[in-house]
Amino acid sequence: MRRAIWATALVVLAAACGGETVPMPPATTSGTSPFKTPSTSPDSPSSGTSVEPVDVPEGTAASYANHVDAAADGVLEIHVVIGDATGDGSPDALTFEDTGGSGACGTWRVLDLMANAGVFERTTCDTVVEPSTDPVGLLVRKAIFQEGDAHCCPSSIRVSLLTLDPAAGWTVSSTHEEPA
Repeated sequence: MRRAIWATALVVLAAACGGETVPMPPATTSGTSPFKTPSTSPDSPSSGTSVEPVDVPEGTAASYANHVDAAADGVLEIHVVIGDATGDGSPDALTFEDTGGSGACGTWRVLDLMANAGVFERTTCDTVVEPSTDPVGLLVRKAIFQEGDAHCCPSSIRVSLLTLDPAAGWTVSSTHEEPA
């Protein structure tokens, strides 16, 4: 179910950001699906459910929509912000897959919607990532804890600006610490 929600969200987001849609694998009627789906074939394990393998190119938006996101992974909700994080002038989706906890843990991703590619992924706790407009990139705010700090009260916040260089990848353009 979550895979279908991801796929739908990506297509809707792309359409909302300029009318372009993310190319997704076509639906088939031959009993196979471009997405991993439960199977109840006679060859299935005794549980009656298996996952059919799907060949989706790694690093594409479709591969992120198609990844196994089982309930055991603990994703509680997915937050999405649209903005240009890559500097190419086209909309990107900054997503946060919230796994909860007192440190607001989860996985941050940047999906370049026009290129149909995942270009950033970081699993964190006590961190907030947001698009930056000047310069274009990602503003990363990470709580810094000193010995003896309670989890509610970090000593400072490290603010880093990441920019994407097509040749070098993501680089830290600047960083500084602010009092919490």
